[in-house]
Amino acid sequence: MAIAMEAEARTGDSSGGLFPQKSQRDGMNITADPDLNSILFCPTTATLKQGDHCIRNYEFIWTGLILSPHDRVDLMAATQYPFADDIRDGILGAKIMLLDREALPLGLAATWHLSNLVHDDVWNSVGLVAGVGNSNMSLNVSMERTYYDSGIEQDNFKIGADWRNHGGPKLFAEYINRLPFQDDDYSGSEPFINVGVRAFSENFSVSLSGVFLIEEDDWFGHYFPLPLISFSWHF
Repeated sequence: MAIAMEAEARTGDSSGGLFPQKSQRDGMNITADPDLNSILFCPTTATLKQGDHCIRNYEFIWTGLILSPHDRVDLMAATQYPFADDIRDGILGAKIMLLDREALPLGLAATWHLSNLVHDDVWNSVGLVAGVGNSNMSLNVSMERTYYDSGIEQDNFKIGADWRNHGGPKLFAEYINRLPFQDDDYSGSEPFINVGVRAFSENFSVSLSGVFLIEEDDWFGHYFPLPLISFSWHF
């Protein structure tokens, strides 16, 4: 009984588990966002429900597989150009939920990533994600420390928020100071803002957004956003 009550408090649904397919709001059953473990680039403190696995694609270039062996654990593997003859890049990752945002005032999660991106220089990162909210609206802050085999170290910062009203599409916005895809001087990507909308069913989602490059001088990308599409399928 105590376990069932805790699960109901975490999900807002008496079916139990962290990842509800339906949630209660204003007396109506509405479909929960299947991608509640991330804004898009910015992670949230939530993880997928045990057994809810996901294939996620960014711009038809990066494709990732997310496995959930436990309600509090997400495992990830992603690669660039997965259908090309030469699979050049790959990322492995994990997230462990430490504090449940649905049951406590603050959620907390730990993250880890390993990659061999540019110049075959392996890097790994460890981080923490703090957030408040639930599957309908949330605010999240992520801090990561990236370590390269060459000895270079970087701090990566992300902040993201999402919101939906009465079961409609979800709006989201996020700021990223850099992604750890280093160039020749290991400066990483430049800061950017990503703003968009996500439409979804119980097992599928499509996100359309625009990326604003903060330090870019060109009109396209700085004043006019670069289009980005992402989709996911849960199974």
